[in-house]
Amino acid sequence: MDLYESFYRSILQLSDQVVIAPFSEVTTDFGGVIRRCNETFGSTFRYFEPTQEAEEAVAQMIDAEAAQDFQPNDVHRVVGRPSPQRRGGEDLLDHLNDRLREKLRTLDDLYAEVLKAGKVRS
Repeated sequence: MDLYESFYRSILQLSDQVVIAPFSEVTTDFGGVIRRCNETFGSTFRYFEPTQEAEEAVAQMIDAEAAQDFQPNDVHRVVGRPSPQRRGGEDLLDHLNDRLREKLRTLDDLYAEVLKAGKVRS
């Protein structure tokens, strides 16, 4: 969790120099994220067209990358994209001690602050 906190705090310091997009937007409207990057920085990256073929190609690339670091049976659990096989964490929250619950609240607040900072330039 300390790595997440360090990451979010670092992003906050750079929030006026980057385009911030929530995970849900990156995974459902990546073309929109690219458009904002182009508008913000004057770049000319091609938009991602979310066709079935393109989505499958991206999933295969992500899975191949994950397969380099994890056992084949674990890839679906740790892959860096939405996965229907990944277990939701909600049921785990009931079993956390108070210290970890507080840490998660802190991280949630910090994440919200990062997203809010990202809205300034959107």
